[in-house]
Amino acid sequence: MIRFKIFSTVAFLFCISLCEAQFNVQVTMGEEYKAPRRSTLSGVIGHDETGIYTLSVRGLFSNVLTIEHFDKQLKRTKFQEIELIKDKKERNFEFIIHSSGKLYLFSSFYDQKLKKTTLFSQTVSKETLALNNDLKNVAEITSESRHNSGGFNYRISKDKSKIMIFYNLPYEKTEPEKFGFHVYDVDLNELWTKSISLPYSDGLFTISTYKVSDKGNVFLLGKIYEEKSKDVRFGKVNFKYTILSYSNSENTVKEYGVSLGEKFLTDMQIAITPNEDIVCAGFYSDKGMHSIKGTYFLRVDGATKEIVSKSTKEFGLNFITLEMTEKQAAKTKRRAEKGKDTELYEYDLDNLILRDDGGAVLVGEQYYVRVTTSTYTTANGGMSTVTTYHYYYNDVIVINIDPSGNIQWAVKVAKDQHTINDGGFFSSYALHVNKDNIYIIFNDNPKNMSANLAPGKRYNFVPYKESEVVIAQIDHHGNITKKSLFSSLKKDIITRPKVCKQISEKEMVIFGQKKTTQRFSMLVFE
Repeated sequence: MIRFKIFSTVAFLFCISLCEAQFNVQVTMGEEYKAPRRSTLSGVIGHDETGIYTLSVRGLFSNVLTIEHFDKQLKRTKFQEIELIKDKKERNFEFIIHSSGKLYLFSSFYDQKLKKTTLFSQTVSKETLALNNDLKNVAEITSESRHNSGGFNYRISKDKSKIMIFYNLPYEKTEPEKFGFHVYDVDLNELWTKSISLPYSDGLFTISTYKVSDKGNVFLLGKIYEEKSKDVRFGKVNFKYTILSYSNSENTVKEYGVSLGEKFLTDMQIAITPNEDIVCAGFYSDKGMHSIKGTYFLRVDGATKEIVSKSTKEFGLNFITLEMTEKQAAKTKRRAEKGKDTELYEYDLDNLILRDDGGAVLVGEQYYVRVTTSTYTTANGGMSTVTTYHYYYNDVIVINIDPSGNIQWAVKVAKDQHTINDGGFFSSYALHVNKDNIYIIFNDNPKNMSANLAPGKRYNFVPYKESEVVIAQIDHHGNITKKSLFSSLKKDIITRPKVCKQISEKEMVIFGQKKTTQRFSMLVFE
């Protein structure tokens, strides 16, 4: 039996089976509750034997925070509004980490007089949800300007034993980019820290992502640009991927070059195995950054820097035309016969999941934004312009790779989500991994569940009008099973997949809202 484990923050099949709904998922709905106006869930920040802890923010750029606790029946038991004040001055909220049974809130403050930004940590009482009186200085950044005062973020290792705080350091335009990091254990005891300069000229290297391994070493994935920091120049690839590694035991940086020769790697995610091999996977193209022709997999030996396994798989027409109407499929095949482009467009690589047996699974989504502008004459004869933002969150693709690096299958989960001027608030999907199955949860139009739906015919999800929560199971053979969980219309609350969270192998927290009415639900997978 193949078992999957979530590693960080893709999906694709070259043949697809759609099975009758045979899997079991229990849905437990919590009670509805009222939230303050303009307040919305930021995320589930932790869970323990008593229930879950959540963070809400009020307004788009507000520093007003609310921490809440919900018991096992998803009933809100307590909540606390947080004020971030130090010496009568407001601090900026950064993030919250739940580790070793404790909630750690991180905030920052720029001191104009001392010209420095300080990052603080402070525990949250689980009894009252108020901040404890244990404010601690975690890191400092010296900066002449608030606008160039750096930024903070964090990563947690795969086994959750290490925490890394990562931050940018100010630098001159002519200097290489600088950054620093602190590595901690689960109780936030510092293990080591380092401040470094990137070994590249400013503007010619960008960090794509960073990881901390189970052993506490730090890995950066970045792009090296040839001239200007543009992915494509004059129709040609202008960058290559590289990985930098830092450890407490060595003063020098390790660099791992990753490439597939002439293939244009449009997207990449990395994962670090327990023995510190580096798994790289993503998409490649012949055309450019906005389309993909196939998928690839690389495994790099962490000690020797050698690529020990690699594979690529072109999607092919059968996969590309999946979920198309007969007319669309025929048009695509005619293009292929004439030697024209038939690549897939606008797919983002979201997740890289390590399998217990050494294989991996990729999950990605078609996402893009279109902006339209129209000009009209007003009643008094003037001119006015209206700009409309169209958000598209469409098909999800899942790719399964065996321990030898061979791509076994790729599947496509059909999804149409086009909304306007909302940032895709109710769009995209939530991911759950349970044993050898992967689950994709998303909002769909109820008409798409009809057995009489014509091949390739799909209806767009419309919040508050045509909406239900659908779950698609992908088993270890690549078979897809879909069924409806519940109707959003009957419950009068729309699920927000982006903030739903898997909290254990069998449990997933679902969140939905309509204006100030909000509610959590729990999915239990058998």
